[in-house]
Amino acid sequence: LLAPVVPALLARVHAEAPSARLVIEPPQAELGPALAAGTSDLAIGAARDAQGASVHHALLGHVRFGVVARRGHPATRRRRGAPARTLSREAWLASPHVIVRTGNRSPNMVQEVLDRAGASRAIGLVVPSFLAALHVVAETDLFFAAPREVVALVGARLDVEVHPLPIALPPVAVALFWHARVESDPAHRWLRTLTADTIRARIA
Repeated sequence: LLAPVVPALLARVHAEAPSARLVIEPPQAELGPALAAGTSDLAIGAARDAQGASVHHALLGHVRFGVVARRGHPATRRRRGAPARTLSREAWLASPHVIVRTGNRSPNMVQEVLDRAGASRAIGLVVPSFLAALHVVAETDLFFAAPREVVALVGARLDVEVHPLPIALPPVAVALFWHARVESDPAHRWLRTLTADTIRARIA
């Protein structure tokens, strides 16, 4: 989800530790085991996914979901001389959507809201990554529900627009996770502080 932040993070890491190497992996089905085993040093996810006392976390900020669509999408296109069109709930639900499925077990928050409201949307495509979804949306009439703050980092390059989400979804808290065993490790403290500062500067 936070792939657009990676270039800024890499630049900061290499500025302070030129020989360091970062490995970015897809989200795990469970945060705790990978952090406990040391196969992952850090994880990023919704703050509500906190894993208990052995996994520490720090709040990075909040993201607010919107609807990503290509510029000129039929459901949002502005007629000449007319005011900007608001994406209606009906038009949003009726159009096909692209969703991201990474393999983790955290529920899709937009889908949770729709389920509680007894509403459904048409899924036109499932992709494994956030950036893949953005590229698809830029070239098709599919919609993509995504955090506005993250889309803003790359949206202009792809010529997509972000419209208000036509359902009520509160801001989502995002957190950085690490295992208790590395809490006092100097190298880990440096990495997690740098990572947290970089992400907070863009989504807080």
